[in-house]
Amino acid sequence: MSYTDYLRETRVPHDWCREIDERCKTIDAAIADQTILLDAVSTCRIVGDHPKTADLCQKREPCLRTSLLCQTTDGPILAPDTVPEIWGLSEMGIYTDLVSFQEISEVLIDDYLTEPESDDDTLNFLYYASGHHMAPLELGLQALENTDYCNVRFTYTEIDADYFKVIYRELSLLEGQGRIQSVKERRGKETETHSELIINFQYRTLSGEPKDFELLFVLGKKGDFTEQLDLCSEYGSCDKYPPYFRQMDYDRADVIMNYDPEDGEYAMKQLSDAAEQSIESGDGKIFIIDNISVYKEWALENGRDLTSDFSQHYGCEGNRSDTPRRLGRSAVMFRLK
Repeated sequence: MSYTDYLRETRVPHDWCREIDERCKTIDAAIADQTILLDAVSTCRIVGDHPKTADLCQKREPCLRTSLLCQTTDGPILAPDTVPEIWGLSEMGIYTDLVSFQEISEVLIDDYLTEPESDDDTLNFLYYASGHHMAPLELGLQALENTDYCNVRFTYTEIDADYFKVIYRELSLLEGQGRIQSVKERRGKETETHSELIINFQYRTLSGEPKDFELLFVLGKKGDFTEQLDLCSEYGSCDKYPPYFRQMDYDRADVIMNYDPEDGEYAMKQLSDAAEQSIESGDGKIFIIDNISVYKEWALENGRDLTSDFSQHYGCEGNRSDTPRRLGRSAVMFRLK
Protein backbone atom coordinates (compact mmCIF):
# COMPACT_ATOMS: atom_id res chain seq x y z
CA MET A 1 0.00 0.00 0.00
CA SER A 2 1.37 3.43 -0.90
CA TYR A 3 1.48 6.12 1.74
CA THR A 4 -1.15 8.05 -0.18
CA ASP A 5 -3.53 5.10 0.17
CA TYR A 6 -2.45 4.60 3.75
CA LEU A 7 -3.33 8.18 4.64
CA ARG A 8 -6.60 8.05 2.75
CA GLU A 9 -7.80 4.77 4.28
CA THR A 10 -6.53 4.96 7.85
CA ARG A 11 -5.69 8.45 8.98
CA VAL A 12 -6.77 11.40 6.90
CA PRO A 13 -10.40 12.14 5.98
CA HIS A 14 -9.44 13.93 2.74
CA ASP A 15 -7.02 13.38 -0.11
CA TRP A 16 -4.13 15.05 1.65
CA CYS A 17 -1.42 13.96 -0.77
CA ARG A 18 -3.43 15.11 -3.79
CA GLU A 19 -3.67 18.56 -2.20
CA ILE A 20 0.11 18.57 -1.79
CA ASP A 21 0.65 17.64 -5.45
CA GLU A 22 -1.74 20.36 -6.59
CA ARG A 23 0.01 22.91 -4.39
CA CYS A 24 3.40 21.96 -5.86
CA LYS A 25 2.06 22.34 -9.40
CA THR A 26 0.58 25.74 -8.57
CA ILE A 27 3.88 26.96 -7.12
CA ASP A 28 5.83 25.68 -10.15
CA ALA A 29 3.39 27.41 -12.51
CA ALA A 30 3.75 30.68 -10.61
CA ILE A 31 7.54 30.42 -10.82
CA ALA A 32 7.33 29.69 -14.55
CA ASP A 33 5.24 32.84 -15.02
CA GLN A 34 8.18 34.88 -13.75
CA THR A 35 10.63 33.44 -16.27
CA ILE A 36 10.55 32.59 -19.95
CA LEU A 37 13.25 30.02 -20.62
CA LEU A 38 13.80 28.36 -17.24
CA ASP A 39 11.70 25.72 -15.50
CA ALA A 40 11.01 25.90 -11.77
CA VAL A 41 13.96 23.66 -10.82
CA SER A 42 16.48 25.72 -12.80
CA THR A 43 14.95 29.01 -11.71
CA CYS A 44 15.28 28.26 -8.00
CA ARG A 45 18.80 26.89 -8.42
CA ILE A 46 20.11 29.79 -10.51
CA VAL A 47 18.11 32.85 -9.46
CA GLY A 48 16.28 31.61 -6.38
CA ASP A 49 17.12 34.77 -4.47
CA HIS A 50 15.61 37.11 -7.07
CA PRO A 51 12.88 39.29 -5.52
CA LYS A 52 10.27 37.93 -7.96
CA THR A 53 10.98 34.27 -7.20
CA ALA A 54 12.54 34.12 -3.71
CA ASP A 55 9.26 33.65 -1.84
CA LEU A 56 7.97 31.07 -4.31
CA CYS A 57 11.22 29.11 -4.28
CA GLN A 58 11.19 29.11 -0.50
CA LYS A 59 7.65 27.66 -0.54
CA ARG A 60 8.56 25.12 -3.23
CA GLU A 61 11.16 23.32 -1.10
CA PRO A 62 8.90 22.07 1.73
CA CYS A 63 6.17 21.33 -0.80
CA LEU A 64 8.46 18.96 -2.69
CA ARG A 65 9.68 17.31 0.48
CA THR A 66 6.13 16.70 1.60
CA SER A 67 5.32 15.32 -1.84
CA LEU A 68 8.21 12.88 -1.43
CA LEU A 69 6.62 11.81 1.85
CA CYS A 70 3.48 10.85 -0.02
CA GLN A 71 5.48 8.67 -2.40
CA THR A 72 7.00 6.47 0.29
CA THR A 73 5.61 2.97 0.74
CA ASP A 74 5.27 3.11 4.51
CA GLY A 75 4.76 6.54 5.96
CA PRO A 76 6.60 7.94 8.98
CA ILE A 77 4.95 7.46 12.34
CA LEU A 78 5.37 11.11 13.21
CA ALA A 79 3.54 12.74 10.29
CA PRO A 80 0.44 14.41 11.75
CA ASP A 81 -3.01 14.17 10.22
CA THR A 82 -3.73 17.72 9.30
CA VAL A 83 -4.05 20.08 6.39
CA PRO A 84 -0.94 21.23 4.48
CA GLU A 85 -1.12 24.77 5.83
CA ILE A 86 -0.33 23.48 9.32
CA TRP A 87 1.94 20.55 8.57
CA GLY A 88 5.49 21.55 7.70
CA LEU A 89 4.59 24.14 5.07
CA SER A 90 4.08 27.23 7.17
CA GLU A 91 6.78 26.21 9.65
CA MET A 92 8.91 23.83 7.64
CA GLY A 93 11.69 23.61 10.21
CA ILE A 94 9.54 21.46 12.47
CA TYR A 95 9.36 18.42 10.19
CA THR A 96 12.29 19.07 7.83
CA ASP A 97 13.83 15.87 6.41
CA LEU A 98 11.25 13.62 8.07
CA VAL A 99 11.53 11.12 5.21
CA SER A 100 15.31 11.10 5.71
CA PHE A 101 14.90 10.20 9.37
CA GLN A 102 12.55 7.39 8.41
CA GLU A 103 15.25 6.02 6.08
CA ILE A 104 17.96 6.46 8.72
CA SER A 105 15.84 4.65 11.32
CA GLU A 106 15.76 1.50 9.19
CA VAL A 107 19.56 1.35 8.99
CA LEU A 108 19.92 2.30 12.65
CA ILE A 109 17.65 -0.55 13.75
CA ASP A 110 18.93 -3.18 11.31
CA ASP A 111 22.68 -2.51 11.47
CA TYR A 112 23.58 -0.53 14.59
CA LEU A 113 21.28 -0.98 17.57
CA THR A 114 21.67 -3.86 19.96
CA GLU A 115 18.71 -5.32 21.78
CA PRO A 116 18.03 -4.10 25.34
CA GLU A 117 19.31 -6.25 28.17
CA SER A 118 16.08 -5.80 30.13
CA ASP A 119 12.62 -4.27 29.79
CA ASP A 120 13.80 -1.31 31.89
CA ASP A 121 16.59 -0.30 29.51
CA THR A 122 16.21 3.12 27.93
CA LEU A 123 17.45 3.99 24.45
CA ASN A 124 18.99 7.46 24.76
CA PHE A 125 19.36 10.00 21.95
CA LEU A 126 21.18 13.34 22.13
CA TYR A 127 20.28 16.07 19.63
CA TYR A 128 22.19 19.27 20.42
CA ALA A 129 21.26 22.69 18.99
CA SER A 130 17.88 21.13 18.23
CA GLY A 131 15.61 24.12 17.74
CA HIS A 132 12.00 22.93 17.41
CA HIS A 133 12.97 20.20 14.95
CA MET A 134 10.48 17.38 15.52
CA ALA A 135 11.51 15.07 12.67
CA PRO A 136 14.34 13.27 14.56
CA LEU A 137 11.79 11.94 17.05
CA GLU A 138 10.89 9.53 14.23
CA LEU A 139 14.05 7.61 15.14
CA GLY A 140 12.79 6.97 18.65
CA LEU A 141 9.26 6.09 17.59
CA GLN A 142 10.53 3.63 14.98
CA ALA A 143 12.76 2.05 17.63
CA LEU A 144 9.77 1.60 19.93
CA GLU A 145 7.75 0.12 17.06
CA ASN A 146 10.41 -2.21 15.67
CA THR A 147 12.63 -3.26 18.58
CA ASP A 148 12.20 -4.65 22.09
CA TYR A 149 12.96 -1.27 23.66
CA CYS A 150 10.06 -0.07 25.82
CA ASN A 151 11.60 3.27 26.78
CA VAL A 152 13.15 6.05 24.68
CA ARG A 153 14.61 9.34 25.88
CA PHE A 154 15.47 12.19 23.50
CA THR A 155 17.64 14.96 24.95
CA TYR A 156 17.30 18.26 23.10
CA THR A 157 19.64 21.15 23.93
CA GLU A 158 18.89 24.79 23.16
CA ILE A 159 19.15 28.37 24.40
CA ASP A 160 15.65 29.51 23.40
CA ALA A 161 12.70 28.34 25.51
CA ASP A 162 10.23 29.24 22.76
CA TYR A 163 11.31 26.14 20.85
CA PHE A 164 10.02 24.01 23.72
CA LYS A 165 6.62 25.66 23.44
CA VAL A 166 6.42 24.73 19.74
CA ILE A 167 7.39 21.12 20.44
CA TYR A 168 4.79 20.82 23.18
CA ARG A 169 2.16 22.27 20.86
CA GLU A 170 3.00 19.78 18.12
CA LEU A 171 3.00 16.80 20.48
CA SER A 172 -0.35 17.94 21.84
CA LEU A 173 -1.63 18.04 18.25
CA LEU A 174 -0.43 14.47 17.72
CA GLU A 175 -2.13 13.44 20.96
CA GLY A 176 -5.38 14.96 19.78
CA GLN A 177 -5.13 12.89 16.61
CA GLY A 178 -4.53 9.68 18.56
CA ARG A 179 -0.95 9.16 17.39
CA ILE A 180 0.39 9.34 20.95
CA GLN A 181 -1.22 9.35 24.39
CA SER A 182 -0.85 10.92 27.83
CA VAL A 183 1.26 13.96 26.92
CA LYS A 184 2.43 15.59 30.15
CA GLU A 185 4.79 18.48 30.81
CA ARG A 186 6.93 18.93 33.91
CA ARG A 187 10.05 20.70 35.11
CA GLY A 188 13.32 18.91 35.71
CA LYS A 189 16.53 19.97 37.44
CA GLU A 190 17.63 23.57 37.70
CA THR A 191 21.27 24.71 37.98
CA GLU A 192 23.16 27.97 37.51
CA THR A 193 23.90 27.07 33.89
CA HIS A 194 20.92 24.99 32.77
CA SER A 195 17.27 24.28 33.36
CA GLU A 196 15.33 21.21 32.26
CA LEU A 197 11.85 20.96 30.78
CA ILE A 198 10.40 17.51 30.23
CA ILE A 199 7.58 16.08 28.12
CA ASN A 200 6.48 12.50 28.70
CA PHE A 201 4.05 10.60 26.50
CA GLN A 202 3.12 7.08 25.50
CA TYR A 203 3.26 5.54 22.06
CA ARG A 204 1.09 2.52 21.33
CA THR A 205 2.66 0.16 18.81
CA LEU A 206 0.71 -1.43 15.97
CA SER A 207 0.45 -4.56 18.12
CA GLY A 208 -1.20 -2.49 20.85
CA GLU A 209 1.69 -2.39 23.31
CA PRO A 210 2.08 0.94 25.18
CA LYS A 211 5.68 2.21 25.32
CA ASP A 212 7.18 5.27 27.00
CA PHE A 213 8.85 8.27 25.39
CA GLU A 214 10.55 11.14 27.22
CA LEU A 215 11.74 14.37 25.64
CA LEU A 216 14.23 16.13 27.91
CA PHE A 217 14.70 19.76 26.79
CA VAL A 218 17.92 21.18 28.29
CA LEU A 219 17.93 24.97 28.21
CA GLY A 220 21.30 26.72 28.49
CA LYS A 221 21.36 29.98 30.44
CA LYS A 222 23.30 33.11 29.68
CA GLY A 223 26.55 33.60 31.58
CA ASP A 224 30.32 33.98 31.17
CA PHE A 225 31.72 30.71 29.83
CA THR A 226 34.86 32.05 28.15
CA GLU A 227 37.24 30.07 30.36
CA GLN A 228 35.49 26.81 29.49
CA LEU A 229 35.85 27.27 25.74
CA ASP A 230 39.18 27.10 23.92
CA LEU A 231 37.53 27.50 20.53
CA CYS A 232 35.32 30.53 20.22
CA SER A 233 32.34 30.70 17.91
CA GLU A 234 32.75 32.89 14.87
CA TYR A 235 29.38 34.34 15.85
CA GLY A 236 30.89 35.70 19.06
CA SER A 237 28.44 33.94 21.40
CA CYS A 238 30.77 31.49 23.10
CA ASP A 239 31.23 33.72 26.14
CA LYS A 240 27.47 34.12 26.65
CA TYR A 241 26.11 30.56 26.60
CA PRO A 242 27.32 27.16 27.80
CA PRO A 243 28.62 24.54 25.32
CA TYR A 244 26.20 22.72 23.03
CA PHE A 245 25.63 19.91 25.53
CA ARG A 246 26.54 18.83 29.03
CA GLN A 247 29.03 16.07 29.69
CA MET A 248 26.28 14.05 31.36
CA ASP A 249 24.16 14.31 28.20
CA TYR A 250 27.01 12.91 26.14
CA ASP A 251 27.83 10.12 28.60
CA ARG A 252 24.22 8.91 28.71
CA ALA A 253 23.59 8.96 24.96
CA ASP A 254 23.52 5.81 22.85
CA VAL A 255 22.90 7.83 19.67
CA ILE A 256 24.23 11.36 19.09
CA MET A 257 22.94 13.60 16.29
CA ASN A 258 24.66 16.48 14.55
CA TYR A 259 22.28 18.39 12.27
CA ASP A 260 24.29 21.35 11.03
CA PRO A 261 24.59 23.46 14.21
CA GLU A 262 25.52 27.12 13.92
CA ASP A 263 29.22 26.50 14.58
CA GLY A 264 30.16 23.07 13.23
CA GLU A 265 33.87 23.34 13.98
CA TYR A 266 33.18 24.07 17.62
CA ALA A 267 30.63 21.24 17.80
CA MET A 268 33.24 18.74 16.57
CA LYS A 269 35.76 20.10 19.07
CA GLN A 270 33.29 19.65 21.90
CA LEU A 271 32.51 16.09 20.80
CA SER A 272 36.22 15.26 20.90
CA ASP A 273 36.59 16.80 24.36
CA ALA A 274 33.50 14.98 25.64
CA ALA A 275 34.81 11.65 24.35
CA GLU A 276 38.12 12.19 26.17
CA GLN A 277 36.44 13.19 29.43
CA SER A 278 33.71 10.56 29.32
CA ILE A 279 33.33 8.24 32.29
CA GLU A 280 32.21 5.58 29.82
CA SER A 281 34.41 3.83 27.27
CA GLY A 282 32.40 5.34 24.43
CA ASP A 283 33.16 2.36 22.21
CA GLY A 284 30.18 1.68 20.00
CA LYS A 285 28.42 5.00 20.62
CA ILE A 286 26.42 5.76 17.45
CA PHE A 287 26.67 9.07 15.59
CA ILE A 288 24.48 10.54 12.85
CA ILE A 289 26.04 13.58 11.17
CA ASP A 290 25.95 15.69 8.02
CA ASN A 291 27.92 14.40 5.04
CA ILE A 292 30.03 17.51 4.48
CA SER A 293 33.74 18.05 4.99
CA VAL A 294 34.00 19.43 8.53
CA TYR A 295 31.85 16.61 9.90
CA LYS A 296 32.96 13.82 7.54
CA GLU A 297 36.62 14.38 8.44
CA TRP A 298 35.75 14.00 12.12
CA ALA A 299 33.81 10.82 11.34
CA LEU A 300 36.70 9.27 9.38
CA GLU A 301 39.13 10.09 12.17
CA ASN A 302 37.01 8.93 15.08
CA GLY A 303 34.55 6.40 13.66
CA ARG A 304 34.18 2.89 12.32
CA ASP A 305 31.45 1.04 10.44
CA LEU A 306 30.53 4.10 8.38
CA THR A 307 27.33 4.18 6.35
CA SER A 308 26.80 7.06 3.93
CA ASP A 309 24.73 5.67 1.06
CA PHE A 310 21.47 7.31 2.13
CA SER A 311 19.18 8.58 -0.62
CA GLN A 312 17.50 11.48 1.20
CA HIS A 313 18.72 15.00 1.98
CA TYR A 314 20.00 15.60 5.53
CA GLY A 315 20.96 18.90 7.14
CA CYS A 316 19.39 22.31 7.60
CA GLU A 317 21.59 24.10 5.06
CA GLY A 318 19.36 24.98 2.16
CA ASN A 319 16.24 25.28 4.29
CA ARG A 320 16.72 29.03 4.47
CA SER A 321 15.86 31.27 1.56
CA ASP A 322 19.32 32.83 1.57
CA THR A 323 21.22 29.52 1.36
CA PRO A 324 21.27 27.25 -1.71
CA ARG A 325 20.54 23.60 -1.05
CA ARG A 326 23.44 21.24 -1.68
CA LEU A 327 22.31 18.51 -4.01
CA GLY A 328 23.27 15.03 -2.87
CA ARG A 329 23.92 16.04 0.73
CA SER A 330 22.90 13.20 3.02
CA ALA A 331 23.65 11.68 6.42
CA VAL A 332 26.62 9.68 7.65
CA MET A 333 26.19 7.10 10.41
CA PHE A 334 29.03 5.41 12.28
CA ARG A 335 30.18 3.95 15.58
CA LEU A 336 32.77 5.64 17.74
CA LYS A 337 36.08 3.78 17.77
